[in-house]
Amino acid sequence: MKYILFDKRIINVSLLFIAAYSIIHLLYLFIVFVCADYIDAQEIKVYFSYVSYDISTFTDWTRMKIVILYGIPSFLMLTLAGVFYVAMESFSFAKSARQKLFCLWLILISLSFTISSLVSAPFSRQSVAIVAEWFRLKRELTFGISLFFWAAIPLVAYFSSKSFMKLANSREYILTKWTRLIFLLKNILLPFSIGSVFFSFLIISAPGYTITHYFKYDFMRFVVLLIILLFVFWFNFHKRYIGIKKTMDLEYLSIPMLIFMVIVLTTVYLGLFFT
Repeated sequence: MKYILFDKRIINVSLLFIAAYSIIHLLYLFIVFVCADYIDAQEIKVYFSYVSYDISTFTDWTRMKIVILYGIPSFLMLTLAGVFYVAMESFSFAKSARQKLFCLWLILISLSFTISSLVSAPFSRQSVAIVAEWFRLKRELTFGISLFFWAAIPLVAYFSSKSFMKLANSREYILTKWTRLIFLLKNILLPFSIGSVFFSFLIISAPGYTITHYFKYDFMRFVVLLIILLFVFWFNFHKRYIGIKKTMDLEYLSIPMLIFMVIVLTTVYLGLFFT
């Protein structure tokens, strides 16, 4: 039997989030690896949680190389978000709710990588903050850029709020403010929490990666995602009319797809774990 029926969507949405985060995380590592290799960094190694390279004796620094290594990865995530948005527009919730939600997760996760690096720039010397140092940008300007991207979070949530609510397959979920809130807490926040805890465990468990590194880099990405979702709840809490089309797509779990996802993620994780 290809599909098994479930009463709730929590498993499906959690799996879609984990799959989307895995793809964006690995793409980011690949981009960092390419950038480090391009500037001729030494001893480059890719682990599941990070890319290791030796720049302790590197002397051939230029502003362009700084931008490539510390700026390009974050800003390419912004470009990927645009690509995934185009892909998402080709699907509809009525016929392809699973694909639509998957693309939506890809967009928000990509944006979280960019936003987190920019909003933390004034407070942490990493990624975009290093670029700002080399261009001798004043701290006040860096702080202003950080505030601008903090302000972008509710804007992102506003444009994605309706999409999350359209996952409802019955009007009973959208009748009142509280039914909308309960639906989102149960079908979005809970799967996000499950996926975040699971992926955080994978990241922290990688060799050489400590809890300090996690809070410096990855934790902020999950925080940005959480804030986006909280704003999604806020906008839907005060939105009275939302058009939905009944779909059972997310009520089923594809066993072959689940097995494929587990095999791929396990293979990639173990492969990078033992590099």
